[in-house]
Amino acid sequence: MTYASVYAEGKLKEKKFNSINQYEPNGRAGLFFSSTGHLQREVIFNTLGWLQSSMLQCIMMWLWANNKIPYYTNFWAYPGYSVFLFLLVTYWREFHFYWVHRLMHPWWNIKYGLRDGDVGAFLYRHVHSLHHKSYNPGPWSGLSMHPVEHFFYYSCAYFPLVLSCHPLHFLYAKFHADISPIAGHDGYADPGGDSSFHYLHHAKFECNYGTELIDFDRLFGSYMDHNQVKKTVADKTTKARKNIK
Repeated sequence: MTYASVYAEGKLKEKKFNSINQYEPNGRAGLFFSSTGHLQREVIFNTLGWLQSSMLQCIMMWLWANNKIPYYTNFWAYPGYSVFLFLLVTYWREFHFYWVHRLMHPWWNIKYGLRDGDVGAFLYRHVHSLHHKSYNPGPWSGLSMHPVEHFFYYSCAYFPLVLSCHPLHFLYAKFHADISPIAGHDGYADPGGDSSFHYLHHAKFECNYGTELIDFDRLFGSYMDHNQVKKTVADKTTKARKNIK
């Protein structure tokens, strides 16, 4: 509703990281349609992502119901292990997201491909570039991905295939993967999702691949601070005005 209601052109607009309404630059967008076509594309690919997520859940439940993989039903039968695994899933999600995401960006140069050994450039060109069509992301952008990327993205929830866990551990990882992209891509500062960190990834491309919980971006030199970007833009604007005078 932040893009389709009266709030889209009201006070909330000043909270938007990029003031342009990417769905309908000259007004409010519809709930599912926009003249730019961006909203329709994002709704379609989001829906494909949710369908793949639902299929994964059905498969995992079938495997448990038919004793194909180990699991346990009493969460408190193993209190230490259950709580530890619950906490571990949180960090596993962040670790997994960074490395799967980084895999799908060019390792060396966007011009390269498989013949140059750059799997990332190949995956970006043919898979992940679809997600980056949302250069000014909105709430439907989070799961607007190629189905191949959905497969990689939801692989964070495959861990019950290799270790015994309670179904809650799996559901926590899967539902977090379903829901967290909404706040991460809504395009607004507080009181919205306030994810300037990931907004910059869409706006600038080669930065902020992960999250701030496990800050691999600082470790590998791809971190960018949104406040610093705003300051740089403001300084350039001030300098340009002085030059005009």
